[in-house]
Amino acid sequence: AFLAAAAIPPVWYQRYAYLAYGCAQVLLLLVAVVGTTVNGSQRWLNLGGFNLQPSELTKLCVLLAVSRFLSRNPPKQKGGYRLLELWVPALLLGVPMGLVME
Repeated sequence: AFLAAAAIPPVWYQRYAYLAYGCAQVLLLLVAVVGTTVNGSQRWLNLGGFNLQPSELTKLCVLLAVSRFLSRNPPKQKGGYRLLELWVPALLLGVPMGLVME
């Protein structure tokens, strides 16, 4: 898996970060609607003979989306980001967190 990920050009990760993030959120919503319950927790999608836990995929997608946002929006002052400049990354983290905690 590492070699496959390393073979993908870095520009693709930047280009498709938000798309991957959106797809991951759709998968989390699907878990809430049609997810399989295991040991009292509804966190899996049954895809035939394959079970998928979208929260694991979401971790990578959140990382890609937040890093893309921060790389394209550097801090406006020399000391780093001000608290008000971090509302978008907080939202990018908060949405999947709310869906997973639901």
